[in-house]
Amino acid sequence: MFRNLAMSLVLVAGFATSSLAQCNCSECNQQGSFFDRACSSEWKPDFSGSDRACEGDPCEAFVGGHYFSAFGGFVDIDNYERTLDNGPNTNLDGAKLHDDFAWGAAVGRQVHPHGRAEFEFTFRENDVSSWFEQEFDNTGAMTSNNVLAATGTLTSYSGMFNFLFDLYDRQIGRPGMYLGGGIGAIYVDADFATAANAYESVDTSFAYQLIGGFNLPMSDRVDLFTEFRYLGADYLTVDNLTTSQSMGDFTIDTHNIFFGARFRR
Repeated sequence: MFRNLAMSLVLVAGFATSSLAQCNCSECNQQGSFFDRACSSEWKPDFSGSDRACEGDPCEAFVGGHYFSAFGGFVDIDNYERTLDNGPNTNLDGAKLHDDFAWGAAVGRQVHPHGRAEFEFTFRENDVSSWFEQEFDNTGAMTSNNVLAATGTLTSYSGMFNFLFDLYDRQIGRPGMYLGGGIGAIYVDADFATAANAYESVDTSFAYQLIGGFNLPMSDRVDLFTEFRYLGADYLTVDNLTTSQSMGDFTIDTHNIFFGARFRR
């Protein structure tokens, strides 16, 4: 699945790159100090003030700027689970979680007319709905499925370094798509219990994510955006407090839809 997704992203990025508008500084007002919508991608920031400067080759003369973004939205967390080989059979157990909301912020820099790098922090909190224990035979058929009522909360904090590619020339009022990905870490603090057992998960794991979104410049310095982020992590330990045993590494997969605003310096 991930191989097909990666190929799709490469094809989309290649098509978008080949269709990008060419810079032509002759269309800009050489002496003007106002932001020209038609030439937005051809102006570079002048940090001494709000003016813009147009140069002979704006593609080569691009100067990046910093930005801050804040966002929030919906998070769907797949099962917080582990997989164990049991001879010819496979056991799968873990916690099912309710969908909930998340919020976060990022600081970054436009390092290229179509490239950005940022550090992002996101907070998520999901209630536990049940604990499940499943078994599958060597053909993949389920042979048992035990679901137990459970209570508790899983709270996570992720810090990610993201790299994003804008598939368009930025223009006010014109939406454009962007793609990217990131690596970092996620910290989980969870306590949940069934009628028979209590569980705890307090651990940090390497995390990775894929990003796709749409950006809408509202002004010279303000963008609105909506995006999808898939974030996963594979090495989060869960302890059974009732038996005083570690259950090993669990995985977590989150599907996020965020809405936010980006403020450019």
